[in-house]
Amino acid sequence: MRVRPIATIALLLSTAGCSTWPFGKFHEDDPRPVKQVVEGEAWDGVLESTPRDLSEPATEQAPDPEYRIGAHDVLHIAVQRLSVTAEGAVPMGTPPGAGVTRVDGAGFVQLPFIGRILAAGKTLAEFREELITAYDKVARGPDVVVELVGARSHQLFLVGQFRKPGVVPIERPMNVLSTLAAAEGLAGDADLRGARVLRDGKLLPIDLYRLLEEGDFTQNVWLQPGDTIYVPNDSEQVVFVVGEVGAPGMVRMINGHLNLNQALAEAAANRQAGNDWQYVRIIRSLSPTRGELIVVDYLAMLEGRALPFPLRAGDVVYVPRSGWGNWNDALNEILPSLQTVGAILNPFVSLLVIRDLARQG
Repeated sequence: MRVRPIATIALLLSTAGCSTWPFGKFHEDDPRPVKQVVEGEAWDGVLESTPRDLSEPATEQAPDPEYRIGAHDVLHIAVQRLSVTAEGAVPMGTPPGAGVTRVDGAGFVQLPFIGRILAAGKTLAEFREELITAYDKVARGPDVVVELVGARSHQLFLVGQFRKPGVVPIERPMNVLSTLAAAEGLAGDADLRGARVLRDGKLLPIDLYRLLEEGDFTQNVWLQPGDTIYVPNDSEQVVFVVGEVGAPGMVRMINGHLNLNQALAEAAANRQAGNDWQYVRIIRSLSPTRGELIVVDYLAMLEGRALPFPLRAGDVVYVPRSGWGNWNDALNEILPSLQTVGAILNPFVSLLVIRDLARQG
């Protein structure tokens, strides 16, 4: 096992405008731990554990059930001229060129006799009525049929551990569950704790773990064209060690197991470097929107007064330079390191940073 170098990927994270941390203060004026250590007694070494829930209730209205034509959609258009007799309307022939046509990038279609006509933004029924009016000028009493053949402008993108990953056309309103059904569900090695939904390059506070494992249907939100759902593989289990260590980066778990002592040893932590081993901070993801902010006494573990602290996949371990301060002070030091691994962090960690940036404007 070794520490892998970190690729510089600054996705979803930035240091601009950050001066406070939304985690609350720890030991700003009093360096004593929250828990009292009994000399010679083995204990868990946790000084502070603060749960955080970043989920938001769904507030969006259901989308318009009528499909609206967009650029690059494929339509089937059939036009017949009618003649009225005593028995009723009978077809008198089909103008040439009727059939499958593609909406161009500007939202127009080119049709025989009537030329270029705008289709984008209209429902199929609205576009049909417009075609009837246009064709009535060249073929009295036309009968027009407009059908959607391929939805190219309204699509969702499924990446990762789906049974059928790829592009899903949106021909009707779709929420998270209907999209998963269209993909025939998730693969057996899907990591729901690391799953995320992206919209316009931004991470949404949507928790697939809470939806599928706990039945929380407030997470079954309506999706929009262009949304991406990414579900990673749970076989790639790592923790991130940053701060005052010799080799910061990713440390692989061993068959899903790793404790703090092992992780810091792999990250070349040097006890003689003058770091603050008593207040090692850990950001833990429990789901895409829930987690814990933990402070542990690693010095007690080194001295045998506490058992090694077990880590979980996705944990971010931060070794501070000095123990005098709080989570706010730690932010200025931890953010540059998080910035380099933003694209592969669990969503909870990224959402924490995004929320803080939003507060600071």
